[in-house]
Formats: sequence, structure tokens, C-alpha cells
Amino acid sequence: MGHTKPIDEQFWPKVAKGSESECWEWTASRRPTGYGQMRRLGKNLKAHRVSWEIHNGPIPDGFVVMHTCDNPPCVNPKHLRIGSQFDNLADMRAKARGVTTHHVGEMNPASKLTTPEVKDLRRRHEGGESIRALARSFSVDRKTVSDITRRNIWKSV
Repeated sequence: MGHTKPIDEQFWPKVAKGSESECWEWTASRRPTGYGQMRRLGKNLKAHRVSWEIHNGPIPDGFVVMHTCDNPPCVNPKHLRIGSQFDNLADMRAKARGVTTHHVGEMNPASKLTTPEVKDLRRRHEGGESIRALARSFSVDRKTVSDITRRNIWKSV
């Protein structure tokens, strides 16, 4: 079996450490959400959780590690605290984080259809055209057509 170095020896070379009051940024791999991550013994670990455990021991079951600085790549233990998921969501709401603007209809960058096309699709479906034929005609998935006709999506049209 290969030698595995202690976790802190694997962790600290990937941290840009500043003063005690500054954020210590994770410099290695990050998740799309900005949180640092590292691989250890075949598992992906969140860097801020590793930092907490290096300094404070295991995270109690049912708890999460929260950032007081609201900076996802920060691993400074002075900027981390534990709490419940409820605490984390309450903190997020109190600081107006996680509020997203949902782009509806053709304002959604992922939209493949325009408002007139959706209206035409619904009209043709009401006239008896099959979901399969409409999916082929509009070059979209059958589920998309079904969701449009049942008004699960494109509700504003």
C-alpha cells in the first residue's frame, strides 16, 4: 500500500495564506460554485470543511461548515463556523445571497424557441398534431414539447 502524506501536508500548499483577518484563498481545484475541492483517498472533499476539521476536529453529524466572510474559496478557520442547514439558509437569506433572477421565455439564454414558436406549437397541438411530430418540427425534445403543452414551462406565454 502506498504512503499517504498527512492531510495538512496535502492541504496547506494549496492555500494563499494572508493575515489572520484576511481570507485565505484555496488555489487548487474549485467547484463551479467557487468552493475549493481536493481529492484524498479516492474521495472529493470540500476545502473549507477540511480546514475546519484540521483546526477543530470532525464536523458533527447534521451540521454544515459556513463562511462568515461569504467567500466560497476561503479556508481561513477564523472565517468558518458550523451550523445547521437551516442556519446556513437563514444566513443566506439575511444577506440576500443566493437570490437569482430567473430568465423566462426567450430571455433565457438556453431557450431554443421564441415566443411566436411556442404559440404556434401550442396551437398546432390543440389542432391535433402529435407531440412527436411537433418535437421533430421544432427540433426539440419530446419532453420539452410535452412540458410546453401542459404549461409546465413557458408559463408566461
